[in-house]
Amino acid sequence: MLLTLMRFVLTMKMKTGTRKKPDLKKAMQMRNFTMAVVTKDHKSGMHFTFKDGAVSSGGGDYPYADARLIWNNSLTAFKVLASQNNYQFGKALMGGLLKSEGDVNLILLFKDITFETMSPAKKHLDK
Repeated sequence: MLLTLMRFVLTMKMKTGTRKKPDLKKAMQMRNFTMAVVTKDHKSGMHFTFKDGAVSSGGGDYPYADARLIWNNSLTAFKVLASQNNYQFGKALMGGLLKSEGDVNLILLFKDITFETMSPAKKHLDK
């Protein structure tokens, strides 16, 4: 349930965020790839496909994903991805709460896209 909610929120924020966040738009245009985010029991999952700066998503695993994040459980995945914290992401990876498969560069790009998506829009203050 948590990954379904996160997929919905991330997809909407990615689609609308490219207009407000130039860094997000640049990151989404870097590579065309599919990232799967699943739990190790495969009961919960989501996948995102990035193509020419646009994103689409679906529920569950995607067998042809270019990279995959495999979390111990959906609560841990939700907390770490929503935290926007590199330390927490690394700690989950090194602590065995997260395993990865596929191209590590795509995993890091996805992490950057996710963190930028979840961060609030930067407001410019005129002095």
